[in-house]
Parts: sequence; structure tokens; C-alpha cells
Amino acid sequence: MKLPFVLFFSLITLLSYSQGFKSGVFAGLTASQIDGDELEGYSKVGIQAGIYSRYSFSEQWFSKLEIKFIQKGSLKSVKDNPQLNFKVKLNYLELPISLNYFYKEHFVFGIGLAYAQLLTAQVEDGAGVVDGNQLNYRNYDFNIIIPLQYFINEHLWADARFAYSINSIKNDGFNKQWNNLLSLSIGYEF
Repeated sequence: MKLPFVLFFSLITLLSYSQGFKSGVFAGLTASQIDGDELEGYSKVGIQAGIYSRYSFSEQWFSKLEIKFIQKGSLKSVKDNPQLNFKVKLNYLELPISLNYFYKEHFVFGIGLAYAQLLTAQVEDGAGVVDGNQLNYRNYDFNIIIPLQYFINEHLWADARFAYSINSIKNDGFNKQWNNLLSLSIGYEF
């Protein structure tokens, strides 16, 4: 599993020095929920951070390839009765690829797909912590992504993104669940 990510990182580094390619770093926050777990709201806050490379086809169109650590899950917090608290923490290594369009000078609209490899899974409830090996979460997640980006200047940008699982994140036949995510990040392009 580690070899494809090392090759991917090496490829991004090599391509970023080629003509037409640019690369950068980013970090931000996520707000997520799991559709199908009977909890509502983007209550689970997490972090994301990564690197990217983009290739410009023209002045308006470019593709973007990222590798990032991202946290997803869901949260129910009951202050009056802590026994009812419930938290799902899912940590992924994600590889998004998107096709993007510059609208005017600073705005970017895009659409893409992302493959996410599950690193760790954990559920906490009133009874304690349940280890990820007992939870039947899939080792992977495929997402559709819709990024909206704003270039503040030539190097600095901000990104708001919606992502939704294409496949169920549970690996059993009866309990269908999907990651549903909003994220904000800020990045620097070299």
C-alpha cells in the first residue's frame, strides 16, 4: 500500500518542475456527517492537509491532483446525558483529481473524483471506545467532489469543497452509510 503513495508523491514532485505544472501545499478544516447513521448535521469537525500538482491545458482549464490526510465521521453530543454521546472518527489518505475552470481571474469551479484509503476507524459511545477492526468499515471510499476556489493573489488561495461517497462506507450488506463532507482550506502555490 505504501509503494503507490511514494510513487505518486515522486511523480507530483517531478511534474511540478515541468512546463505547465504548478504545485503547492494546503491545510484546512472539515465538517462531516455520515448519512445512514441516523444522526444529522455536519457536527464532526476534523482537519485536512496535503500537497497538490496542477496542469494547465489553457488559460481557463486545468487539472489538479492532490494527496492529503483528511478526517471524516459523525458526532452526537448530549450535554445533559453523556451516555448518549456518539462519535465516529475516520482518518483517510485521499487522492482527489479534478477538472477545473478559471472564471474571470480569481474564481475557480471544478468537479472531480477522489479515492480514499482508510487509515484508522474508531467509534466512541457511552460504553467506551470500539476499535476499528470490529466496525466493518470499508478500507476505501470513492467520492465525488465539487471544489470552489478563490485565488487571493498569485500564490495564495482559499477553497470550499463538497464531497459525497459514491459507495457505502460500511462493508456489510444491510447497513448502508455514506460520508458527507464540507471543507474549507487555504493553500500556497509555489
